[in-house]
Parts: sequence; C-alpha cells; structure tokens
Amino acid sequence: MSNTRLTHSQLRVLLALFSCRDAIGNLVPTGARDITNICHLKLRPTRKALSDLIDMKWVVIAHQDTKNPLFLPTAQMLPSATDDASDNLTLPLENVENEPPPRNTASPKATSIDLSAFEGWPISQDTIKRFIEHRKVKKSPLTQYALELNLKAALRGQEEIGMTADEVLLFTIKEGWQGVNLKWIDNRRRGNPKGRTRPRAAEIAKKAAEKRARIMLRNKQHQ
Repeated sequence: MSNTRLTHSQLRVLLALFSCRDAIGNLVPTGARDITNICHLKLRPTRKALSDLIDMKWVVIAHQDTKNPLFLPTAQMLPSATDDASDNLTLPLENVENEPPPRNTASPKATSIDLSAFEGWPISQDTIKRFIEHRKVKKSPLTQYALELNLKAALRGQEEIGMTADEVLLFTIKEGWQGVNLKWIDNRRRGNPKGRTRPRAAEIAKKAAEKRARIMLRNKQHQ
C-alpha cells in the first residue's frame, strides 16, 4: 500500500470518510453524496475516486444499495482501538499524484465595500446599499471600483437626462439592469426600451405584404 499513488480527489474522499464519525468516535458508513458535500467535489469525480479506492482496497462497501451504497475505509486502514485515528492515518505527500484542482463553480464572492468613501456624495447611503444588494441578487457582486463607476454614472444623470443620482440607481434596480446606463434610462422613459430602433413585427409584416402586392400587380401587367 505504501507504493500506491493517490490523486488529490482520492485523498480528499478518503479523508472525508475518516471524518464521518458518531458521537463516540466510531466511523460511520457514508454515501457518495454526503462525501461530496464534505470534500467539496462534484458527484461524478467523488464516485470515480471511491471506485478507484475500492479497487486499491483502501475502501469497502459497507452497505450495498443500488441507489445509495455506503462506504467505509478498509480494516487495514483503521487504527487500533486504543489509538487515535488522526495519529495513525499517515498518507505521505509523495504518494499523491499531481492533479488539477477541481474547478470552482461557486458564485463570485463580493469584496468588502467601504461606504465611507462615498460619504458627502449627493447620493443616499440607503440607495447605495440597495444597489449593492441588487447586484448580489443578480450574482454579480460589486467591487469598490465598479461601485464608484456606477455612482459616477448616476451622478451625470442630473445633467444629461434630468434625474437625480438616487432616481437613476432606483430606476436601474427596478428595471433589473446590472449597471447604470443613462441612454437606456432615457430611451425607456421615452417609450423605446433600451434604445432599440428595430421595426415592430406588425410593421415588418405590413411592408412584406405591400411588397408582395406590388410584385403580383407587376406580374399581371406583364401577362
């Protein structure tokens, strides 16, 4: 067993199995989904690592269930009854193969925002907080710099479209937009959403019908 090389995924799964214990410290048979939550791997690589560890005789199936089997470390991996498991589980790093770390699919975390930097700006602190929360809900949290850019754009609203910075931010939140865009706001207030100038479907259909009528008339004249 000392010559066996473990991948990072296999090592994490094995350590997760050793962390699953009852109130008196006994190992508890654990399913693949629970192991996934402990070692922060996706289900497929967790199952692959378990299958490999079973082949290597480091893990056994403690309870066979076609939908959710339970796993335990093998007896040869277990410490003696009088010893502490953490002192006996030795997995030398030289036996761990280099493997790319799992991709982080979690939503980006928001950096800390220093609201004191905007004290004295002609924008309500409550409105700024609402905009920050709005971006969190959209899973696109703001950085300090991004917030500053949006607030500066909102401040230009008074001069360019006749709206206060608070009104601009609240309008952006109401429309569900990610960032401040004065042109979009102005166009929406004029009844042209997001500045779109494409003709409506009815207008396109009308022009197409007129074109077909002209072609039919021309064909009849040549007959």
